[in-house]
Amino acid sequence: MNSNLPPFAAVRHPVDDKTIVIKRGESGYYPVEGDITPEEYNAQRGIIVTPEQANELLSGSMFGWDVPATTH
Repeated sequence: MNSNLPPFAAVRHPVDDKTIVIKRGESGYYPVEGDITPEEYNAQRGIIVTPEQANELLSGSMFGWDVPATTH
């Protein structure tokens, strides 16, 4: 698992584009209520997430934290 990932962050769900929160090291995700974008959610919490980190978080939550997308 990439230790350069934030402990948690909001990203866009790959199917419905809704805002979800992913916790590093955990499978699955947490839906976010309301009409807030991932960028707004993260900014409100002082979290900086690059597009690459968002992809790594999403991949890890879906396929496991030891896959190549989350370990570089």
